Amino acid sequence: MNLNISNLESQNIHRVDDMNPSINLLSLPNSEPSHDTQSKCGKEVNNPDVSMERSDSNAGTVKSVLYNNKGVILVVLGRFILLPLIILCFLILLKKYLSSYLPLLASDPVYFFTLLLVTSTPPAVNIISIAQANGVYEDDSANIMLWSYIIAIVSLSSEIGIYMWVTDYLYNH
Repeated sequence: MNLNISNLESQNIHRVDDMNPSINLLSLPNSEPSHDTQSKCGKEVNNPDVSMERSDSNAGTVKSVLYNNKGVILVVLGRFILLPLIILCFLILLKKYLSSYLPLLASDPVYFFTLLLVTSTPPAVNIISIAQANGVYEDDSANIMLWSYIIAIVSLSSEIGIYMWVTDYLYNH
């Protein structure tokens, strides 16, 4: 792994242990120095070049709390706001302009509502299973799942109301 030490230092990531050359753990500012050779995931991090503390079994990543939160926020916003808006516009366009080619969509409001509803549900639990089977991103996927289900309580309620209104408007007016 090629890492430029000056680049890391410019990002306020500094070496913790300069006395023992075999252990070069990196830490973020305001963190306690660690002289132990075990990372949080229990794997050795003895690399004579530069090794970093791992937050998961993803080799060579330094993650801050802010970085994790940005990822979760982006995934949740994309999943519960951006994707439903795109699919809603797409289905409305299909219903209005291509209804002769899509008779099921044109005649069945329950099918239309179901297609909308599927885009608004939280991600499947299979994501956790895949992450555990491969041994990567387990913490990240669990964090995303937690926040997705918490936010789904509010977002699904409001989106179902909107979807029912849109479906009623398209099929009864």
